[in-house]
Formats: sequence, structure tokens, C-alpha cells
Amino acid sequence: MIRFDALIIKEKRLGDNKLIYVLTKEYGVITVYCHGGFAPKNKNTGATQLFSYSELCVDEKISPNGERRYFLNSSTSKTIFYNIRLDIVNSALAGYIAELLNYCGVADNDYGEVMRLTLNTYYSLNSNRQPPDLLKSIFEIRLLCEIGFRPNLIGCNKCYKYEDDDLMHFNIHTGKVLCSSCITQNELDNGFDFSFDKQLFYVFRYIALTDYNKLFSFKISDSLQDKLTVFSESFVNYHLKSKFVARDFYKMIKA
Repeated sequence: MIRFDALIIKEKRLGDNKLIYVLTKEYGVITVYCHGGFAPKNKNTGATQLFSYSELCVDEKISPNGERRYFLNSSTSKTIFYNIRLDIVNSALAGYIAELLNYCGVADNDYGEVMRLTLNTYYSLNSNRQPPDLLKSIFEIRLLCEIGFRPNLIGCNKCYKYEDDDLMHFNIHTGKVLCSSCITQNELDNGFDFSFDKQLFYVFRYIALTDYNKLFSFKISDSLQDKLTVFSESFVNYHLKSKFVARDFYKMIKA
């Protein structure tokens, strides 16, 4: 029997029982079988509902093929994120975040930083601390950074210039950045997909590199957000190569 904190990111009904997909710090994304999870007056209903952050006590069993399986024994709710459910836009965004986590999550991985990012995002969403579109972009960019796609944003990869009053050019495939003085026309035509003005490049770098204590403490203009949204979604599309239904739903709700 093992005990861990978990964020419930998906529920699957199996009659009166259910299977929950949970994000954990120690094990990445795993599934837990909840006997009677949808039965009336089940003691674990609150702690195992979608978007809840709970302490789970589970029985771990190893199948004949070596696969680990988890069966819920008991649970204690820590945070429900109740306010997310009261707003359709916030709920749709939380669903998209959960979809990303389900897609990226791998069992037995250390997901401590991903857990921290997700909880901070949900706390901000639950308290309406920042606009949903900004939280979406922060999560998209930083999630990819935490799972191995952090670009080299210290400066120009040729002259090491930290920033430029002209455009900084980003290659989404290699993660490299070149300033306007160093980039060639051939490089502009082949691979350097995005050109950032000084303000947008600062925001991109801030999201990718800053400490979590400061990551959720800024706001940007609507026009800058529009540019950031185009980039963050392209960043996700390129590296994850999947169509996210929950994102389409979120954008339809926002329209």
C-alpha cells in the first residue's frame, strides 16, 4: 500500500465504479481504479472528482506482465478547486490543461515541476488572478519546457547578444535564437519560424526561465496576448503533433 498526493485530471465511468487518471509528483500520470466511485454516498466521491487535489492511499499490484496497477483504498481531499466549475471558460481551460497532461504524462517519471506548474495554474484559475488566455499560454510554454523542450533563450546563438531592439528570430525545431544582425536570408527562409519583437521575446523568455514564485505575477496587453497565443499554440502543435479537442472547445467558448 502506498500513499501520495494526486491531481485528478480525468474520470472514466465503469458502471458504479470508475477509473481516474491522476497527476502525481512521484509517478507521473497513472490510473487508479475506484471501486464504487460513482455509487451514491461513496466515501471517496469528493476526493476523486475531476480537478480535485487529494491524498490517495492505494494498493499497488503487479500484473503477470510486470505492469503496475493501482486500486484506491482511501482518500482525503486537500483542495477541490470548486470555483473552476462555476465558470464555463475556466472549466474549459482546466479541461484542456488536463488533456495536455494526459497526452504528455508518462508513468514512473518524476513530475515534480509539472505538478507545481499545474497546481499554480489551477490556483490562479480558481481565484481569477490572471486572464485565462494568459494562463493558457504560460502553461503551454512552461509545460513543454519542463518535459524536455526548453529552448536556448539566453541570447543570440551566434553573437550571444542578450536582447536586440530589432527582431529576435526563433527556430521552433532546434530551439535556437538569432538576432537580426546574425541571421542570414537563407536561415530566415528555412527554419526560423517566428520573429519576436523585444516585448514578446521578453515575455517568452520570462515564462520559460523564471522561478515559479514569480511566474504568475504579471499581466500583458491584449495585443501582446494575441501574439503570444499564436506562438504558444504553434509551440504545442509542433512538439506534440496532436489535435486537442478540449482546446478547440475552449476557443469556441471564448469566441
